[in-house]
Amino acid sequence: MGIRNVHWSNQNELIGYPLDDAASRTDDAGQLLPSSILQDLRVRWPAALGRFAFVSAVTVTSRIVTVLLSVTDSLTSDGQSAKLIAGLSLDRRGLEQGRTYPLEAFVPGAGGYIAIGSIEEITFFGKFRTPQQSLLSLRAARAYRPSPVSAVRLLGAETGLTGLVDLTATAPLQLVKASRTINGTVYDNVIVLKLVQPAAAVQGAVATQSIFATFGGKCSERVNAKSCGDPAPILSVNGVTPDCDGVITLDFRGCAVAGKVVPVCGLVIDCDAGLSNTCQADALPRLSDGKLPSELETPSALRLGADIYAGPVPADAEYDYGISESFTTSLSLPYCETFDSSTAVGFSPVGDSLFGFAADDSPAEDSCCSGPPVPDTPCCQDVDGQPNSEQVFEIDCSYGTVAREAQTRTNISVFVADIQSHFRKYTTDLKVEPGYPGSRQNGGIVINYRWNETYKIYEFWLVLLNVEAGSFGIYFFNGVSLVLQSPSVIIPELRANDWYRLIVTVLLGEGNNTKITATLRGIYDPGVEATLTTSVRNALFMPDQGQVGLYASRSRTLFSFFRIEEVAE
Repeated sequence: MGIRNVHWSNQNELIGYPLDDAASRTDDAGQLLPSSILQDLRVRWPAALGRFAFVSAVTVTSRIVTVLLSVTDSLTSDGQSAKLIAGLSLDRRGLEQGRTYPLEAFVPGAGGYIAIGSIEEITFFGKFRTPQQSLLSLRAARAYRPSPVSAVRLLGAETGLTGLVDLTATAPLQLVKASRTINGTVYDNVIVLKLVQPAAAVQGAVATQSIFATFGGKCSERVNAKSCGDPAPILSVNGVTPDCDGVITLDFRGCAVAGKVVPVCGLVIDCDAGLSNTCQADALPRLSDGKLPSELETPSALRLGADIYAGPVPADAEYDYGISESFTTSLSLPYCETFDSSTAVGFSPVGDSLFGFAADDSPAEDSCCSGPPVPDTPCCQDVDGQPNSEQVFEIDCSYGTVAREAQTRTNISVFVADIQSHFRKYTTDLKVEPGYPGSRQNGGIVINYRWNETYKIYEFWLVLLNVEAGSFGIYFFNGVSLVLQSPSVIIPELRANDWYRLIVTVLLGEGNNTKITATLRGIYDPGVEATLTTSVRNALFMPDQGQVGLYASRSRTLFSFFRIEEVAE
């Protein structure tokens, strides 16, 4: 008996579907793809992957059936730009003819199903390089634009809800679908969260409180009425209104240091310009002979470039090995500068060095005294040796490389009021902060920063705390690079954002040598403690008429205070 109505699936085996009528159906070897292998197929993929889908490979053996699908942007593509999106590999022995099997997705967003037809007497190996050979019809394969909302999550949550998500709201909140114009574009399917006023319970002629007043807080719906009490909310700053969270962000730039007034509400803004900014070191006369900068043959600027040659110090070089008693300064020792109230008296950045102030301080900052501190008290001695506990109102500040530009260069700020290096003890508390991405983490004290007239270079010694490398060492800058003077100490416990006490002592040693001793102690971590000592030939160190200073190279480093004392040999 003849078949009057052929089933749709059996009919597909007699035609080229799901391949497009324009496809040649021949593989790279010239074989014709049997129409009965692919009985039905549906596949979807994100449009960004490509426009046209095609069968890129088919394998039918006695044991396995494999089909691979790819997409490309052009019908004339040679296959090099094709992307594999999905496929299927089945055990032929358990294969059911006409059953739909889900495709395995090889890219996110792809998916579909496939049905295999009559393959009882078929063995086939074929690869299809171009869409012209095995292009899939639009009914079987179609790209789609993914939804712009890929997930729903709470603000700040790492994971969100995907797939079909049901949104519910509890009274007086209500979720509705509406049309909204956003940035000039009309969107018809927008989820709107609304406040809905329930049916008012009327008592006589007076209704219950409005739901908007309930959510409006104590200011109700009229913040402009200034009825919120004290402190009143800030409505705007120079015409700038708050964001949707009621926050106004102030960005302080230039010479601005902001501090919070505690315990009351308020903000103190100070300019980080002090006496040290009025005259740079380059504009000061040289203390040794009183010459002005215009009278000097060598430039007074910091040079840290490789274009400067620093040769060895001659063995027969002659120096006066005595200390600098012949030079007089107005400095009375001990001297301490706390940098509070954004002042750094006596300090001057060298060259293009950038130093500023930050509202931060070491918890162990020394009191600045005209005399030595009184043991076990926060007081200092007056000239007559009696304790002085007079309190002075100052804004706690630290001096350092706080600007972003400062973290791209080497920065040195010298103390211009003292031109002697021997018989000195220098103390500071420093904190190295992470800074901007790419910056380093270091800081230290510069000793005997001076101009070498023989080699036309600047030289100095440096006690450096390198938090990034976890090391503490003493270096000599020879005009080109820093040279380690003795083995450094490795301290794995060093951490950014911790305060450290740094003490440096410079004395005349034995055998015409200068002895430099450096001590490091942790403020937050008392377990961090290290001491270094190195001897430098006086022929290299002298004359000792250089300046002391603070150092940070490509680092955000804060110095809480700086103290200078005179010490005996």
